[in-house]
Amino acid sequence: MTTPDPSATTDRPGRPQLAAAQVPDDEAATAFSQRHRDWTASVPALLVLGDDTGADGLDDTWWLTLAAQRFGSDADVTAWCTANGLAAPDCVPPRLAG
Repeated sequence: MTTPDPSATTDRPGRPQLAAAQVPDDEAATAFSQRHRDWTASVPALLVLGDDTGADGLDDTWWLTLAAQRFGSDADVTAWCTANGLAAPDCVPPRLAG
């Protein structure tokens, strides 16, 4: 199973959010881990727990896949997503939620 990276920060605008889900049990963790592995096959990505983000309302049941690269603006995030053939809802400026 993929292990979340507590050292990854998500300060806005920060890293593009590729996926997010609430992961309340082992079955959901396995499913999200597979989704995360699928992302890492196409772009460098980090797995982050919601409570590591500092965002209100996100606890350790929230798992997020974030692109490893950090950007200075939401426009830069959108440009990177487009350049990598990714579009909403899969690749968006950090929303820090599902």
